Amino acid sequence: MNDHSSTDYTDKVALFSRNYKKILEKYKISERTQSWYVRYVEAYLKHYNSVRLRTHSPEHLAAYFKRIGQQPGL
Repeated sequence: MNDHSSTDYTDKVALFSRNYKKILEKYKISERTQSWYVRYVEAYLKHYNSVRLRTHSPEHLAAYFKRIGQQPGL
């Protein structure tokens, strides 16, 4: 299991999502597109919920893309 409580993790993801949306707004990404971006980022974070975001590497992202790329229906 991981070393953080579910509530703490949920709060951190919510904060990350709010900050991420602010960045998307700054770059004038449409609200409709923002919701997709946030959804995919949250799915990525959920997949790696036991790994601190600051310790992620390009290999984490490559492995995640490989995994979702193998899902039927994409």
